[in-house]
Amino acid sequence: GDNIETKIFEYTFNGNEPLGSYEIGGSFLHPLSGKNISTDIEILTFSQ
Repeated sequence: GDNIETKIFEYTFNGNEPLGSYEIGGSFLHPLSGKNISTDIEILTFSQ
């Protein structure tokens, strides 16, 4: 029931990234079974 917030990924955009869509995702796995508990995927789109 506890909420835990921590930074696990950081990227600084410099403006030279190619145009298009990018996906950044992460999963939490159960430490004993290895089964997926939760998955989160965010989509970023660079356009002119």
